[in-house]
Amino acid sequence: MSKISIGFEKWIPNSHLDELKGQLEDLRIEENQVADFEELAEKLLNEKIQVGLLPLHKIPIERPKGLLIGALTKRENASEILVLKKEKSVNGKLLNLGEGATVSIFSDLQKAQLQVFREDLVFTKVEKLSDDFETDAILLPAWQANHFGAEYLKMPIRPEELIPASGQGAFGFVCLESNIRMRKILKQIHQPKTAAETNIERAIQRDLNHPVAAFCTKNNLNHFHVYATAQRDGQLYHFSHSSTISDELVSKVVEELGG
Repeated sequence: MSKISIGFEKWIPNSHLDELKGQLEDLRIEENQVADFEELAEKLLNEKIQVGLLPLHKIPIERPKGLLIGALTKRENASEILVLKKEKSVNGKLLNLGEGATVSIFSDLQKAQLQVFREDLVFTKVEKLSDDFETDAILLPAWQANHFGAEYLKMPIRPEELIPASGQGAFGFVCLESNIRMRKILKQIHQPKTAAETNIERAIQRDLNHPVAAFCTKNNLNHFHVYATAQRDGQLYHFSHSSTISDELVSKVVEELGG
């Protein structure tokens, strides 16, 4: 394998690509942008690329047979960030947004959680991020918000207060299960702490039958703490819990939020 083709989504931080490239110094690298997981999976299964990189929350828990997540990156920031056009910013107002301000969101859970802060906001649901947005503000994962420059005001919201999508802030390298060489390469950059935290978040997502978001942290004493929110029957429910046993933690959260 004298060359390797990498597929990745637009906006992916260069640092994560560079981390993989550092393990591939003897190979010629081809870069290919992909629109979503479906395109990435098709290219991997047809061996048009050898490895793909996507935000973990965009990689399905149930994947096509033959594909696996070979490595996870270090999770640097799981927060949501409210990106505002500076001319629309209103000092003294919660979230710096004026009465009836318009906000772009990507999910109903984002909308429901923001309404806890401000019931008067008007929401527009969008499918994909572009280089600009038509509303007064947009709610984004921190890594995407970094692409907007100084002409925008950025307001981070702690993940314990506005719970992000399960796995947010981490990125996953996907490859063929049969590609043993690539799996060995990816093993060198895999981050076990990220895996321990996001495995809990994604297990909660897997076991609930309605929209859910979860954020988990693990301290130096191997103690997990999870914050979760779920939308059920038009209501938003929150629950947090701590444990040193991951399975017990998942079961407790699912029991409380399952209804």
